[in-house]
Amino acid sequence: MKDGLSRRETIKLTGAMVGTSFISSLSGCTSISSIGNNSPYAEWLPSDNSLGDDRKKSFEMIDFNSYRDNNIDMNQYISPYFDRFEGIPTNFENVNSKTEITDEISIYHHDLNEDSIKNNIISEGYEEDSSHKDFLLYTKTGGGRHYGVGIKDNVTIHTSVAGTLNNPLPSIKKVIDAKSGENRLKDESGDFGTLCGELGSGARVLGSNQSIEETNTERWMFRGVVAQGDEINFNQDMITQKSILVFDNENSINNDKIDEAISNNELEENINSINNNGRVVTIVGEYTIDEIYPS
Repeated sequence: MKDGLSRRETIKLTGAMVGTSFISSLSGCTSISSIGNNSPYAEWLPSDNSLGDDRKKSFEMIDFNSYRDNNIDMNQYISPYFDRFEGIPTNFENVNSKTEITDEISIYHHDLNEDSIKNNIISEGYEEDSSHKDFLLYTKTGGGRHYGVGIKDNVTIHTSVAGTLNNPLPSIKKVIDAKSGENRLKDESGDFGTLCGELGSGARVLGSNQSIEETNTERWMFRGVVAQGDEINFNQDMITQKSILVFDNENSINNDKIDEAISNNELEENINSINNNGRVVTIVGEYTIDEIYPS
């Protein structure tokens, strides 16, 4: 979630594909992507440890088909908030879903022709580098960055790193390794693994690790939260959202402060339930589609 935003502002920005927030649904239409410990989506997420240093880590998936099926204006609410990559159409036509990991690695599931993607990136200066577990790997440099692409069938992975001497391919290989069952986030027992176990399938699923030391109910920040995530989905003319808060321990949970945050952000009419389970708090809310995506 963007710092300094109220809960209601954050929810609306979440719907418009900006930043990270937290809330979701119990039902809806999805295509290939879902999280949760047994989901195919979670199989692409490298473990927290394999991602490296102690910086903030996050993941986000959007199922474009769910947004199309619910007649959401992609040009207004979706496309402007995604970085451009030469191998994928700018309007995400024929792209089923996109997953972003720590704002650097993008995984596209699509119905595009593999050769057309190869031709597109080669025409933009990419050169074939090597292969890894049946993925063809390409690289290029430009603008002070080093770019990498992995391609196999209907999956394309893209990333870039600062500095032309830095290699972008190790990050792509970690994602491919996770898919093959090595060092996966969903298999961890830590904070991120706990978060993944609580999230399910959705039109949009996202999460991040946190280190919140002071509570600020107006900004929806709670002392002791170490990970948080959202699962967002469509249910007829409504958007249902499930928010997950993972605390460092059960004693850190302050339900009075959560109630205060709901009141401060004028969400009383939207929240359907709040449940505690060990160190995890689950908040389920519901909003009209027009409230989040005004036509």
